[in-house]
Amino acid sequence: MTPEFDINALSVSEVALGSFPYLQLPSGYQVRKLQEKRFDRLPFWTGDHLQWVQGKVWSADVHTPAKTDDFSLLELQANLDAVIAQAGGHLVTRSVVPEAAIKEIEQAPGQILVNYNAGLSGIFGQTISTWVIRRPEHEIWVYLGGSGFSGGLTIVESQAVSITASLLPTDALQQALAQTGKVDIQVNFATDSAQILPASQAQIAQVSQLLASDPALRLAINGHTDNSGNSAHNLQLSQQRAASVVAALVAAGIDADRLSAEGFGDSRPLADNSSAEGKAKNRRVELVKQ
Repeated sequence: MTPEFDINALSVSEVALGSFPYLQLPSGYQVRKLQEKRFDRLPFWTGDHLQWVQGKVWSADVHTPAKTDDFSLLELQANLDAVIAQAGGHLVTRSVVPEAAIKEIEQAPGQILVNYNAGLSGIFGQTISTWVIRRPEHEIWVYLGGSGFSGGLTIVESQAVSITASLLPTDALQQALAQTGKVDIQVNFATDSAQILPASQAQIAQVSQLLASDPALRLAINGHTDNSGNSAHNLQLSQQRAASVVAALVAAGIDADRLSAEGFGDSRPLADNSSAEGKAKNRRVELVKQ
């Protein structure tokens, strides 16, 4: 069957999604046990860890009421693969959720499980699919699991990305390095990614200018995260982000031999991770004079 999910206002230059929850089911499929929340926090399996996403939630059990055995998880997967690719998104994983991750989900507060239950069909021992569509102002996470007779579909529109970076000009960077030998800059990355957001390119340019003005200066670039997710994943993510900053500086003409990259994950917080403000401070890049 030809994919029939619809995205409103699809253009050649840029996909502009319609209103939440964005996707329409193929002919013959219907929603039951619908849950909608203005704001909640739900886990998405990425293939190696659970990514907790907070925002607006749409979660439902999907079936074929006319004839139960007409339900096809493969058909729903094909539809979502096609339309999400059209929207500039991608498949994050299609895999079985391991027991350890299922136990982590089961330990979530009860209300989260109640709200998420409609879209959890098939997560236990079945192959599930996770997609993400990234936008400058938010991300759209999509989960699909299923049994032989119905599927669980969950869509979360994340909160707008919080831009916390404040530009430190070259002279301020130079002064801090002279006084303490290190300085923290807040480079913004896409959620759970090492992709530097455009708003942070100006800060990268200032660091590049600093290095260009002092050919003898060598810097260690250290990455740090907040404590969202598990520590092993955070360590890997911080290493990737530090390497991403180094790559951006090398692309700007700085000799790679003058730079090193290391990640520390969530092991060195500057603030309490219990608040959004604290988490923002802990997500940072540290420049250390060598």
